[in-house]
Amino acid sequence: MPQNVKRRGFFSLISPFLVYYGVTLIVEIIAIMGIVLSNLPKLMEGVDVQSLENMQQMYVSEETMNMLLEQFMQHITLITAVSALCAIPFFFWMFHRDKKYELRIGIPQVAKAKAGRYIFIVLFSIAANIAFNSILILSNMGAYSEGYQEASTALYSGSFVVQLIGLGFITPIAEELMFRGLIYRRVRCMVGPSRAILISGLVFGLYHGNIVQGVYGVMVGCILAWLYEKYGSLKAPILFHICANLVSVIGTKVNLFTWIFQSYIRVVIITVVFAALGAAVFVVIRNMFMEPQKDIEIDRKE
Repeated sequence: MPQNVKRRGFFSLISPFLVYYGVTLIVEIIAIMGIVLSNLPKLMEGVDVQSLENMQQMYVSEETMNMLLEQFMQHITLITAVSALCAIPFFFWMFHRDKKYELRIGIPQVAKAKAGRYIFIVLFSIAANIAFNSILILSNMGAYSEGYQEASTALYSGSFVVQLIGLGFITPIAEELMFRGLIYRRVRCMVGPSRAILISGLVFGLYHGNIVQGVYGVMVGCILAWLYEKYGSLKAPILFHICANLVSVIGTKVNLFTWIFQSYIRVVIITVVFAALGAAVFVVIRNMFMEPQKDIEIDRKE
């Protein structure tokens, strides 16, 4: 590996977060302004217009603040999706700039698997999602995490169409560009793939901000980085992430997990079956890339 690979410093690792949270802040400010303007007639009820000359007489009651906060949280899924959508162009630009940098310093180009191997990612994602969710629910960790309960209630209380498009497609693309396309690749250049997979998984878990999603995020984050390493394309973790989120969104809508946990025997059987299926597909994917690489191609664009 070229010696100047390590010249990228700490800022290169936090810059994707700065971009994402900067975009999110702007979107949230616009959303808050929209909510305030839509409620302006109600906010102005009982206010003496002449008193507006003295701004010290103006105040917002706790009841009004709670109303505005409630409306904001009702739209949090849409706000999250819009933030992710606005961040994607910036991440694409940073991603392709990184590719040019790697070409310039002589990092070997990516070997990309052909399309036929991607069907195993779909199976792996569905099995892993159901197994992980079942294990986490069995552990009852959610009962001890108020942050997880609040996040789940907010994200899954909005329009199903918004959940399907925003959480199912837009957010996974943005997060994979950010965490695997930028952070993982940059860490990988510094410490190698094995440690980079673990580090990116830990960062992905911490990003979610609560113990339940954090544990889930660490496990899934390591899998996503591993898939990126094996398949040599960002399409692999994006596909896994999209399938996993769609299972969660659709499963929540049709009360899949509620049905699973109506019977202790049912939950044990489903957990064991899907965990075994996920492990089997993991082994298949691992073994596929231990074979002579007859169906891979070099891709200088991704």
